[in-house]
Amino acid sequence: MLMQGSKYQRICTVCGGIFDIKIMRNGRPSLRKTCSKQCSVFNRSKPALWSDSEIEFLTKYAESAPFHRLVRAYKIWATQHNYPFRSNNSISHKLRRLGYRTKPQIEYFTFQRLSEILGISKWTIAGWKRLTKKPLQTYQHNGKRFAFNYVSRLDFIRFAQYHPECLGGVNEIGLQIMLEDSKKAKDILRQYPKRRDPLIKAKRVRCIETGKIYKSLGAAARDVHVVRQGISRAIRCGHAANGFHFELID
Repeated sequence: MLMQGSKYQRICTVCGGIFDIKIMRNGRPSLRKTCSKQCSVFNRSKPALWSDSEIEFLTKYAESAPFHRLVRAYKIWATQHNYPFRSNNSISHKLRRLGYRTKPQIEYFTFQRLSEILGISKWTIAGWKRLTKKPLQTYQHNGKRFAFNYVSRLDFIRFAQYHPECLGGVNEIGLQIMLEDSKKAKDILRQYPKRRDPLIKAKRVRCIETGKIYKSLGAAARDVHVVRQGISRAIRCGHAANGFHFELID
């Protein structure tokens, strides 16, 4: 490595020219190997072109399962047939270029979509996956912890079999669509015509600055334009949520 003044110099691995590099934090030199963007692009390995068989696999299963499950199935199939490795981003870009979305549209439903079909809150559906016995099986988009959730039709039908009481009072047409069985949907609604009481009662809170009382954390959050978790943390930790402090009311 050459030295000139207070800067290091390197020889470009593409054109052979000498270029200066900056010293990074803690005295570490940059790992840059080329003198310009043009040389960097020239030095970059070109990805393998997509074969017809790979494209056929993606188009066959696109939008039929959560993205991380589709990627896992593709990589297993590609390994078995000696196709080149594809990153998650590469698969995502290819799907979009083919005109498909990474969100499943067949046999899988987001909490928001399922709540619209059944005519209930998405938070009610989220509570079903926290049941201690036979909870609702869900899948997360991209496999990330805080990503939104999906529910497959098969898992919903299984949940309806174990917990018909949770479906009391939902939209009858929507329930028939999800169960694909009008007789079973009518039997559930005949046995449970009304919504059951929530497992977790809404907690009333009061704003310390204004004295206003809210029937729930969600109502307080909407009024001060924050998320519900922000009100919960403000109560537990004592800090402000968008400039306001809150306390629980027994």
